[in-house]
Amino acid sequence: MHVFSEALRREVKPWGIDVSMIYPGGVTTEFGAHAGIKRKTNATTPRFMLLTAEQVGQTVVKLVRSPRPMLIIPWLWSLTVWMNRNLNALVDYTTINRFTIPERKEELKAR
Repeated sequence: MHVFSEALRREVKPWGIDVSMIYPGGVTTEFGAHAGIKRKTNATTPRFMLLTAEQVGQTVVKLVRSPRPMLIIPWLWSLTVWMNRNLNALVDYTTINRFTIPERKEELKAR
């Protein structure tokens, strides 16, 4: 989505069309409950970093009024995006060993 948005922004800018990409962190919704999603390791986004749907909507309205190419909310996630771009191997290692493998182990135990 990121690369597509950048290409689209560059393609339509000469016609006065702005394209903004918003990267929201975790958003508190009922999606997980309705989809039956339950993390096995109980690893979740810290509560202080969770957004409401209203906060995301307000941010979208601000972007419509004052476009910019990219916005990460909450701002603290910008550090994660930076790390993912610049310390890719570290992020992969941490994600795999802290989240992916423990989730799969719990999944296999449940069977």
